[in-house]
Amino acid sequence: GWPAGMLRGIAAAYVAGPIVNGKLWVYGSQPAGGPPVVVEIDVCNGEPATVLGHEDVGSIGGVFSDGAAVFAPWINGSALLRIDPPTRTVTHRVSLPASAHTDGSS
Repeated sequence: GWPAGMLRGIAAAYVAGPIVNGKLWVYGSQPAGGPPVVVEIDVCNGEPATVLGHEDVGSIGGVFSDGAAVFAPWINGSALLRIDPPTRTVTHRVSLPASAHTDGSS
């Protein structure tokens, strides 16, 4: 388990950010009034990825007002973001070309 609150603010709504030094930036925010969520990031082969850092990134493109960033290894052009709200599990595969970059606004 990660420290409680380390991933506070991350929720099912997210955008893939820029790939920096081989790591994927994933941004998200907890909906207003929403329950806390647990986020786990896996690499393509399903083995757990190391969470390297957490950073308050503030507003992203006016979409996420209480955002945070989580770093995950960018393996073979993709990474897995698994989101586990108390009531369900949602799995997303984020897949972009290795050269792709986004500013988090789309």
